Amino acid sequence: DIEENIWIVFNGEIYNHNQLRKILINRGHQFKTKCDTEVIIYAYKEWGRECIHKLRGMFAFSIFDKIKKELFIVRDRIGIKPLYFSKNGSRILFSSEIKAILAIRKHNDTSLDEEAFYHYLTLSITPAQSTMFKGIKKLNPGHYMRLKLDGTMKIKKYWEPKEHEDYCKGLNKNEIIEQLRDLLNESV
Repeated sequence: DIEENIWIVFNGEIYNHNQLRKILINRGHQFKTKCDTEVIIYAYKEWGRECIHKLRGMFAFSIFDKIKKELFIVRDRIGIKPLYFSKNGSRILFSSEIKAILAIRKHNDTSLDEEAFYHYLTLSITPAQSTMFKGIKKLNPGHYMRLKLDGTMKIKKYWEPKEHEDYCKGLNKNEIIEQLRDLLNESV
């Protein structure tokens, strides 16, 4: 049963959850709630990791798939919702706030990542996955992480912005305006 085999931790909002719910109901899934979290669970059950391409919104979530023995952690396309992680062997800590990881890590290790600190002082930004704390990383926007129970971890980019010409190719001015209106309505 899905409630026993797929567990989720979710922060955010899925804007198109009502449309996805209709599709998933037509595919035989039965919902118990009206919340967007349940839509993610059934979307994962229906499409596996490919479900992330169907989600529109701001989110960071993790799904533990008991059958696959895999933790699947995802951050939204442009990184509205933060997601930090710290991996030590087969153990992983993850949170939307660094302080939650620091509270659990052994001896509350707050060692400075000197390279990230240097970049912050010189460029006012830390490099992509870096944070100011040694051993704590950011999952980049538009990326997901797969962690197997044996400790094997893979991080993969699933999205990047397309050139504007891709969206407008073959469309006239009115169709472009209509498409822009639809995208703004969906996202706002």
